[in-house]
Amino acid sequence: MISAQVRREKALVMARLSLFACKAWESGKYDQAAASASKLWGFTLAFSGVDSELFWYGSYLHRIYGEFITSDCQDFTAWVLFKACQAFNGSSEPMECVA
Repeated sequence: MISAQVRREKALVMARLSLFACKAWESGKYDQAAASASKLWGFTLAFSGVDSELFWYGSYLHRIYGEFITSDCQDFTAWVLFKACQAFNGSSEPMECVA
């Protein structure tokens, strides 16, 4: 069993890896983005069968990275705001990113 403190620390590391991967992709540093995403996926897989909350959190973060890099939007902050607006409107329709 992983303690709450260790869980918070690992979740923070995974969130930072995800953000770094997205920001690296945004700035055209695709190798760094891929390396960070790979580390994130490694963390995620390490928690499979050990801590389901961390496993699913890592999977969620990896999905966010994947959705961002396959979108037309090149600005991560703008993309996040569009996704928030989409959720607020209850829409799953694709929105155009104009950044």
